Amino acid sequence: MATTVLPQEHKYSDLDRYKALVLCILTNFSYETCLGEKEEVLKRGNELVKAVVQASTRQEMLLIIEEAYDFVTYDYIQHNSTNKEKLKKRTLYTLVASVLFSLTAVGMTKQYANAQQEQIVQAMEQDMEQKNYSLEANQQIVNGDYEKAAIAMEKAGDSKEDIATMYFENNQFQQAIDTDVSFLEPVIAHYYDNDQSEAILDLTLTEVAEEDTTKLETEKAIVAYDTATMSSALPFLEDEETAVRMGLAYLTNDDVTSAQKVLEKFPSASLENKIKLKQADNELAKAEEELKAIKEDDEKKDEKQQIQKDKIATLTKEIETLQNNE
Repeated sequence: MATTVLPQEHKYSDLDRYKALVLCILTNFSYETCLGEKEEVLKRGNELVKAVVQASTRQEMLLIIEEAYDFVTYDYIQHNSTNKEKLKKRTLYTLVASVLFSLTAVGMTKQYANAQQEQIVQAMEQDMEQKNYSLEANQQIVNGDYEKAAIAMEKAGDSKEDIATMYFENNQFQQAIDTDVSFLEPVIAHYYDNDQSEAILDLTLTEVAEEDTTKLETEKAIVAYDTATMSSALPFLEDEETAVRMGLAYLTNDDVTSAQKVLEKFPSASLENKIKLKQADNELAKAEEELKAIKEDDEKKDEKQQIQKDKIATLTKEIETLQNNE
């Protein structure tokens, strides 16, 4: 465009005219100003603008534009080459695409209206600012400073769910819940999956709905095996995940009857299977004890032993089937 469409200023080279066109897109200065008053452009330009002005070839200028992310991330990763590589993988494609798209869009609209160009330039600047905060967030995650990462993510426009996910994925579970209370169940499930259910006792909630507070109180009672609280909570319980954990807590403490009451209120295939497994285990243990208790001088010893052996074989097979259904 600079060499075929715009006026042919013979005192300027093709590179100067091409460079002026790029600068007017980047800075919102007029083409004429960018061509003849580079000092003014340099005075108000950023590092990207300065690099374009100093470029000695068209190819060098294109490379500078394509690697615009280097200027955006300069303040954060200039002294950290290892972290730079990690962040580059996350941001290279999205940022370069965003910059190139914005430059193209502005170039196409400039010939129609300066007002439209200014709006698009502002949108590009805002987008780059958001990318800048995203890069800062990634850097803080690498550094292990998750609070600063959360602040940067918020400035970048990320949602509470996104920020809570960042906390959760980095094992900052209390912070995840504080940010988004819907993460309470995933955090509790994580603790159980990793045999860390005792950590639930340390969780806290502030300024949340009553149902969330009730859920956490019930979960803590389950971990502590506070049967009084568990029994009083069951009639009002509406959370199936909590109910299943309650039933399993009863089974762990050999209270099959209470576990069955939970199952009656919350039909659950997994809980039902575990109850059957527990009952079969108990019956097997009883059959083995009865087999041992048969006296050698019992007239019906062989008959009684065979009955118990058959029962043990049947229960053993049933237990194996139930275990395979886990």
